[in-house]
Amino acid sequence: MKKSTYRLYLNKSKPLFNNMTLRKRRFYFYSFIFVFIIIGFGTAFYSLGWRITVKNSIISLQKTGGIFIQTKPKEVKIKINEKFFQDKSGFIQSGTLINNIFPGDYEMEISKNDYLNWNKKATVKSGLVEDFSKIIMVPEEIETQNFSIIKPVDTFQINSQQKIVFKSNKELYYFEKSLSSPIKLKGDEFIKWSKDNSKFIIQDSKNQTYYLYEVNNFSKTININLTLNNIQKIKIKEIDFHPNSSNRLIIKDTENFLHLLDIDRLKLETIIKEPVFAWTIKNCDIYYIKEVQKSDLLALPDQNIKSKNLNLASFNLTVKIDSFSIDFPKELTGQKPLIIDVLNDKIVFLNDTGNLYLYDRATRKFKEIAHSAEKFLFSPDNKKIAFLDKNGKINIYFLENFQRGINKKIGEIIELDFYKNLPIKNFFWYKNSSYLFIDYEPSEKNKIDFIEIDDRLPINKYTLFEEVSDFHYEINLNSLYFIRENNLFFAEF
Repeated sequence: MKKSTYRLYLNKSKPLFNNMTLRKRRFYFYSFIFVFIIIGFGTAFYSLGWRITVKNSIISLQKTGGIFIQTKPKEVKIKINEKFFQDKSGFIQSGTLINNIFPGDYEMEISKNDYLNWNKKATVKSGLVEDFSKIIMVPEEIETQNFSIIKPVDTFQINSQQKIVFKSNKELYYFEKSLSSPIKLKGDEFIKWSKDNSKFIIQDSKNQTYYLYEVNNFSKTININLTLNNIQKIKIKEIDFHPNSSNRLIIKDTENFLHLLDIDRLKLETIIKEPVFAWTIKNCDIYYIKEVQKSDLLALPDQNIKSKNLNLASFNLTVKIDSFSIDFPKELTGQKPLIIDVLNDKIVFLNDTGNLYLYDRATRKFKEIAHSAEKFLFSPDNKKIAFLDKNGKINIYFLENFQRGINKKIGEIIELDFYKNLPIKNFFWYKNSSYLFIDYEPSEKNKIDFIEIDDRLPINKYTLFEEVSDFHYEINLNSLYFIRENNLFFAEF
């Protein structure tokens, strides 16, 4: 009985398989494969950003893009075309990536309590992420602190250690927070801080006397002119510190020769024996532009025709030899260079007519980048130059290809026309190289603006302070310094 029951059970289970024909089996098998392929390809296409769209009754397959947002400070509100998104930045994630956005133009607004809004139009492209990773949110009210100097402050110079030399009623004083009152100085014009901030140079403009002050020992003040006269009688035209020692000075005399003065050893050494127009010190090298005389190779043998040419060179202060030299092109010979600055293999110089030139040591080529410039500054990231035109226009010149956020090629220029025909007193790069501080005078009192260099419209510009004077931004401390009503204030930004 048990045996027949067992057989009956087996007979009942057989129809589940035996009743299915070979054709049905194949149908189910290929159907499962087809569904698997469709789902697999659909998942892959979706993960790559492809979406099915319907526009004007036309169905099409379109690849989406994205927007990346990174702000300082974080925890902001993000609104794109009236839709809000969560700020996902934090300790692990630096910013917020908003993906699956169809190509097109979008209105963006970043907001945060107690901060001014940031606005921008984003153009999203298929398969690409539009980058906004340098957004600085500006407080509605910037908290300032008074240095509480007991004397009125007219102008000032400050270093990265918050040591101050200021002018009050045409007299110079030294001050730092540890002092109860300012220390009066002999001269009336500030010249330079040493690289280690331990010393500074002051000039008495009436008798053209230079003084070397030591911050920790004001009784050790040195009359540089008197020290020079005890060695060799030369007149100082310009002066700077040696890059490796605050007790050694680089001096340009009235004949435009350069000398090295060792204060400790009382030794003077002439290092450049040809007239120097413009010069600067970078690391252990002096970069300078000099005038040289060269014989005309096309002149007849009995003729001695010489022409004056400009030469760009560098002198190494360690080995004390010229380490680099190149002649200017003939078309630049008649110009007078005034300012020179160096960034790696890039050398920039400005002449007296406003022509701004870039010399690239890698390509050995000169290039004019402006014809009416007044001042220029390298950016902290070493990728850009900001220069001011004589009409008040701010320009950003790109030294290399830039492909994050602002997509620019080498040599492209961003023009900021907000200050055209306004008197700009000074400007500074913000530490992230994406903003500028502009010190300008639209009326009787100065204003300080904070403006982004991102030319994707609208360009965000904020007025930080009004009715101020003599503004300075100290990049190492990320702090702002300015005078208001003859009081010196500072603010951490």
